[in-house]
Amino acid sequence: MIRTLFLYLVNLLVYIIIWIRNKLYDLNWLHIEPSKIPVISVGNIQMGGAGKTPFVIALTQKLLDNQITPVIITRGYKRKTSNQIIFQDIKDFNAIEVGDEPYYMKQVLQRVPIIIDNNKKRAVKTANGMANVDCIILDDGYQTRYIKKDIDIALVNTWKKGQFSYIMPFGYLREPIQNLKRADFIYTTKGSNKHSSLEGFQTKHIDIIFELIKYDQNSIGNKQSKIEKKENQRLVAFAGIANPKHFFEILNQLEIVPDEKIIFQNHQIYELKNSNLKKSKDIIYITTYKDFVKLKSLKTDVYVLNMKFIINDLNLLEAIKTKINEN
Repeated sequence: MIRTLFLYLVNLLVYIIIWIRNKLYDLNWLHIEPSKIPVISVGNIQMGGAGKTPFVIALTQKLLDNQITPVIITRGYKRKTSNQIIFQDIKDFNAIEVGDEPYYMKQVLQRVPIIIDNNKKRAVKTANGMANVDCIILDDGYQTRYIKKDIDIALVNTWKKGQFSYIMPFGYLREPIQNLKRADFIYTTKGSNKHSSLEGFQTKHIDIIFELIKYDQNSIGNKQSKIEKKENQRLVAFAGIANPKHFFEILNQLEIVPDEKIIFQNHQIYELKNSNLKKSKDIIYITTYKDFVKLKSLKTDVYVLNMKFIINDLNLLEAIKTKINEN
């Protein structure tokens, strides 16, 4: 009872702080950093797990297909460095130095520059000084009110059940659900659960393709239709992401039955000395792409369940083109 009351009071205080902060920005009483090139923000209103990284990858690929060159700005959460990094070549850094999400992006988008910086204002200034760049994709930018955004995209994970009723720490929302009214585009991801809280908003669902890819001692292999396992081998599934249960649920839907499941904390740094992962020919692992990029020391067969977002929204593409042409 006391704990619930305490969380409620903290929840109320957080709500008031968020409301005041947003109101000050709405009234232009707090400075908003401008940008010479359009800023397309991709973020969410929940605490992680909405699929920002695969969405940013899919959006970037869509822009490249339309002869639009973006630069990606991200902070590189839990990286072991603190300076600004302009990530141009995959060989220059590893996942520990830049963070698992930027490294994952770079593996897929090798010719797209990625600016990794905790200071997003500084990163925007750097992006504005780069040549042959048409726009900025601001990763995890929905709560970044201090930068002028031309298009604000909000992702909502509808795999999670229940109502969007409470902000943190009582619930898992970063800010009240009604603040989705700031978004220019709202996309639901990963699930199809109905939420009455979203009925007042225009949303569009993102289709997802799941690809099974086999890697042999970190060298890329081909897409697989099934896991090839010898009689004496065990299949171990593990994930260190925001929603590991969703990963295991997808495995079940694909009729992939692991002998063991291991859940790590989000953005886990994998070191053999402090994890349950072992070098063994008798073990086959299956994990997410974001986890895989940190497994340099794990010399064994690894299958990756890659999550590929499909963005088929011509309105979004036209809106981005319009903003670029205006600039």
